[in-house]
Amino acid sequence: MYNKRKLVLLIFCALIFKVVSSQNCLKYKIIDIDSTKSTYLIKVKHKKYIGLIESSKKNLSSIKGDKKIIVGKSYKLNLSKSSLITNHTIYTSRSVHIDDRKVWTTESNFDLLSTKDLNGLHIAIPHSCERKK
Repeated sequence: MYNKRKLVLLIFCALIFKVVSSQNCLKYKIIDIDSTKSTYLIKVKHKKYIGLIESSKKNLSSIKGDKKIIVGKSYKLNLSKSSLITNHTIYTSRSVHIDDRKVWTTESNFDLLSTKDLNGLHIAIPHSCERKK
């Protein structure tokens, strides 16, 4: 009986891990693209969730692949909180500025995000969501 419980618990934990890790790659619809001097600001939506991806304009000459994102289309992306927020910006100024432009505040109704799946406005290759099967 004890081994059966252990096995059920192990399977349950494995399923939870699979669900949590697979949620990293979700399909997001591009709803707007804006920019500052150095960064593209890409607003995305998944169901009711809205996020703003900051994607650098630097190093674009080394683009592998040419699939450019388009407003209104959906793409599978692995997003994470932007390092601009996680590097204590939220605790010091309560807002994020890029090139002297305020792009996010603690009162914003969206998250500021980053991803390795975009290189500027292009889908990066290799694409992290394509590697996860």
